[in-house]
Amino acid sequence: MRSVSVNGLFTSVMFLGVLASVLSYLPFDWWLTDLLSHFRLQYALFFAVMVLVLAMLRYWYWVIAGVLLLGLNLTELVPRWLAVPQVAPGQGQPLRLVTFNVNSRGDPQKALQVIQASQPDVLLLLEITQAWLQQLAPLTEAFPHQIVHPRTDNFGIALLSRYPIEGQVVWLGPARLPSVHAHVDLHGDKFEVWGTHPPPPMTRERKDWQDEQLTELVRRIQNRPLTIVAGDLNTTPYASNFRTMLQKSGLRDASLGFGIQGTWPLSFNVLSIPIDHVLHTVDIVTTEARVVWDTGSDHAAVVVDLIMPFEASSDLKAEVSDSI
Repeated sequence: MRSVSVNGLFTSVMFLGVLASVLSYLPFDWWLTDLLSHFRLQYALFFAVMVLVLAMLRYWYWVIAGVLLLGLNLTELVPRWLAVPQVAPGQGQPLRLVTFNVNSRGDPQKALQVIQASQPDVLLLLEITQAWLQQLAPLTEAFPHQIVHPRTDNFGIALLSRYPIEGQVVWLGPARLPSVHAHVDLHGDKFEVWGTHPPPPMTRERKDWQDEQLTELVRRIQNRPLTIVAGDLNTTPYASNFRTMLQKSGLRDASLGFGIQGTWPLSFNVLSIPIDHVLHTVDIVTTEARVVWDTGSDHAAVVVDLIMPFEASSDLKAEVSDSI
């Protein structure tokens, strides 16, 4: 039996890393290449380490390949930090939105703590079951306006709001999974919220379902102002369907400029990828976007502070004056 040398082991691992990264950039309509595209941060970390190791081993061809692929992956990562966040308008109304995949097998008490600590105005919950609704009953007083659609699988959904909402559950794409569409009344001015949770692209069929659900969503929101899309989209900013969604809808990624905010899986921090998102039209401004990791779920909660382009009502101004 032939033994494997340390040098041979490193070059074999490097070959696999190069293969995965190169495949992730190929413009083929293949679900596996799209799946590989989600791991830009992990590729960058991998090549940074391997370049150092292979330089010590004097494998210069592999070092050059590693440097090139490190740079290629960094071109997609660096803008996540360097992009300049939008400038908030001189006037407007603040709104905090939280999207949180609680995991149907997660910890309801921990989820309650996270929600109460983050103090959202609008809250989107995913993987909601009937049992979860019972556990989250203490939220009813703070969020009296609700659209809920529990399920026994991982695609239940609920939209909770401090402000009045009008909306309904809608079914998008061939998988016929529930999404929420609502108009939120913020002190007399209205904006739209879409909450959605496409299937993960683990097979060709599920990738098609995901793409078609996002495509149908784009068709429904195209050219509509004052719109927010939130949820576990099961895709990352590096994937072709995510980019297409932004290009065709005119939506902006709220986390752009606030770094790489991995949201799943939380059990492997460095391996976490950003699949939970808040997107919005350009007439809305993000002032802060962050994630909460210790949630009792396998997902982080995404907390986004927004400025809505509405002049504060006289009642709201009075409330602010009284509180000062």
